[in-house]
Amino acid sequence: MIFSTTSKYAIKVLLHMSKNTSKLYSVKELSEILEIPYKYLSKIMTNLSKKDLILAIQGRYGGFKLAKNEEDIKLKDILIALEDESFKQCVLGDGICDKENKCKLHDTWDESKQTIQKSFLELNLIELK
Repeated sequence: MIFSTTSKYAIKVLLHMSKNTSKLYSVKELSEILEIPYKYLSKIMTNLSKKDLILAIQGRYGGFKLAKNEEDIKLKDILIALEDESFKQCVLGDGICDKENKCKLHDTWDESKQTIQKSFLELNLIELK
């Protein structure tokens, strides 16, 4: 499975944050440590916060921290938070491919995709370390 740059960065950030779950991380700090462009990371953090994967604490001493326990944040949750439509993309590159708009490989690929989702995508942050 190929991840977008956005997803790779999000996974990288969440894994880093999981090292110290009580610490509040600033975007600036994460950007520098993980070598992710600041503006790009800001957008990622906003999306992760909107999907309740991280908490945004406001104020002078604010920052971000995990919103859930490490074992409760699944790879699938991260990917869906950032690129939900990618799970519906046609394997042949024909746009959206679902039960209503099937391509020639839809049924075969759908079965394989379900297998991937049941195993690989159910991995949590602890298992990804």
